[in-house]
Amino acid sequence: MVLRVALGWCLLARIAAGGLVSNALGSHMVLQRAPQQARIWGWSSAGTSVNVTFNGAQATTTADSVTGLWSYFLPATPAGGPFDIVIAGVNETVTITDVMFGDVYVCNGQSNMGIGMGFAVNYTKEIEDTVGLTDVRMFKVGQNADVVELPLDEFDSPAAVWARPTPTLIYGFSMVCWYFGTELYRSLGGTVPIGLLANPWATQIEAFLSPDAHALCPNPQPAYSNMPPGMNATHSQVYNVQVYPILRMTFRAMLFYKGEAEVGFDAYWECAVYNLILDYRSKFGHQFGFYYVQLHPWTTDLIEGRQLAFLRLRMGYGRQLSLPDVGWASNVDQGDPTSPQTPLHPRNKKEIGHRLQLVALRMSYGRDVQSQGPSAIGYTVQGITPSTVVKLSFSAASVGQGGLALRSAACPAGVSAQICAGFELRTSDDVWRPATAALGNDPHSVYLTASNPGSSGITDVRFGYGGWPLVPVFNGAGLPATPFWFNRSTVDPSAGILPAWGGVVTGTSPAASFGTGSTGPSAQLQLSSSSSFASDPERKAPSPETTETASEAQSALAASSADSSSGLSSLFATSPVASVASAVLALAVVAALLVLFAVRRRRRLRRRNSTELPHTADVPTSHQPPPLAISAGVSGQSSPSLSAQDSATPARQGGLSSSLKSVHVLRDSLRTFRMRSSGQHPAAGSATHPAPASES
Repeated sequence: MVLRVALGWCLLARIAAGGLVSNALGSHMVLQRAPQQARIWGWSSAGTSVNVTFNGAQATTTADSVTGLWSYFLPATPAGGPFDIVIAGVNETVTITDVMFGDVYVCNGQSNMGIGMGFAVNYTKEIEDTVGLTDVRMFKVGQNADVVELPLDEFDSPAAVWARPTPTLIYGFSMVCWYFGTELYRSLGGTVPIGLLANPWATQIEAFLSPDAHALCPNPQPAYSNMPPGMNATHSQVYNVQVYPILRMTFRAMLFYKGEAEVGFDAYWECAVYNLILDYRSKFGHQFGFYYVQLHPWTTDLIEGRQLAFLRLRMGYGRQLSLPDVGWASNVDQGDPTSPQTPLHPRNKKEIGHRLQLVALRMSYGRDVQSQGPSAIGYTVQGITPSTVVKLSFSAASVGQGGLALRSAACPAGVSAQICAGFELRTSDDVWRPATAALGNDPHSVYLTASNPGSSGITDVRFGYGGWPLVPVFNGAGLPATPFWFNRSTVDPSAGILPAWGGVVTGTSPAASFGTGSTGPSAQLQLSSSSSFASDPERKAPSPETTETASEAQSALAASSADSSSGLSSLFATSPVASVASAVLALAVVAALLVLFAVRRRRRLRRRNSTELPHTADVPTSHQPPPLAISAGVSGQSSPSLSAQDSATPARQGGLSSSLKSVHVLRDSLRTFRMRSSGQHPAAGSATHPAPASES
């Protein structure tokens, strides 16, 4: 019985770390400054004392009596440094040096957040201009290509530990994250160190959700069919391997560039992001800022373009914006049809980094800066014949000083005119007509003019409804107008889109549909035909093969819940012969995990003196940039060969996942042995995996 319990714990418990100091921490790191308290943590012998020495003061904390986890909140410390932190356990002492206190930002999302500075336009100059900003520190999380069903206490494969910038590290670091951090550092006068932790992953948003948030938003999407092997992350995988290991970290805000994989599922994106924010804030234990990107144009497909338009509208008017300290930066004018990384990956990441730091300056620092473009608040019809003239008004706050400005906007070469869309008016004869914009005496309005043969009125006004918006209106800060749709002469820019035909979250109450707690699947996803656009032939519903109805979602969740509660009992419901085999295999698994623990502990100790690990850009290998050609470094440092560092990357990855796979193989062998001993025959190629362990 004891051996059975031990085996069950090995299969279902989280993989414990074991290092005295978490590998999310280290020399050269930036910790969150006052008024917040930064936390440090790690693992020691269960129940033993851990001594922390910081800034001339000593403190003692005790490791958990079961897990060995210890953590300690440092005193609130103003911006500055460097400091040393000494952590002493029973048989080990670790000194963390060159620690700065400032503002820490986590850069999350998919491939557009991951693409490195090596793909920047004129990247050599861009790197040379920022490599001297030594108080902007960076940490890049490596991607574990294997499915990990259990949360990891530590990163399995950090691509680069905390470090000062070097040309090679900048070259492979997230372009959006680096542009954001360096411009923010300069905007703050160079007095506040900035810590940047990049942990993107190119997959669907369900992989970023914890099991609690995932239960509130069942995913109607099919799994990626075009992802390379190992990259098709399942639900909660990114959360397990890239978010869970830093749940004890204190930081200022999270940047989120995500949604490309959710085109056609705009309501699901809204539900997922809303609950992701609430769930992350609850699990991290503090209310950090959350700043995301409204997507750029990239598609040349008519239907996909209109689905992208609806997703873009949700990003501008969705429920997530009802939460405090949530903001977004528009990328609607940054389409790049000739990008060498495909139009999905525009090259001008410097502009979106600039716009995100404007959002941070306004929301995190209270600066009086313009962070969003003109936002329409209503319209009035000025005339019907011989042409329709509409006065479109924008909020004074979104226009800012200097009033509105018009720029030329044309459909890019190679993009069909059907995909491009600027301002449009729907007349009473149910025809959409393109409209031209002109400035008037009112600094907060533009006048839209469209031909109108025989029509008697206006029913709708919209802007940016297409795969490729044509953006002619900007404010004085150079930020583009926000897409909108005024439906049936309402004064709500989001009318007709929230809710919209597609995935609509419903429930017994708003609290049940978008709950803040982990109370289970109280929300359901279904098709709605009540929307005012349900009969619009331009609006395409998800195909039956990829749409999950409410009953199917509930059945799947119920089955998942039943499997997680009964899986272990069925594993041990064996015959006497299988029980003996169970005991033998249990001993083998325990021994294997003990060896794994010792090996990983030795590896951590061996790399403690290392300050830099291989660092590669999150881009397909077919789009690798040219070799780095920078001769100048920091204070005369030479630039190491990028290819030489990259060649070591595979050797660093997959250790923990391979060991976890071995546990799965042993488990499946035991299950097969039990079935055969009882006269059953498992299906060829079948395998069963344990349900994710519940959060403690």
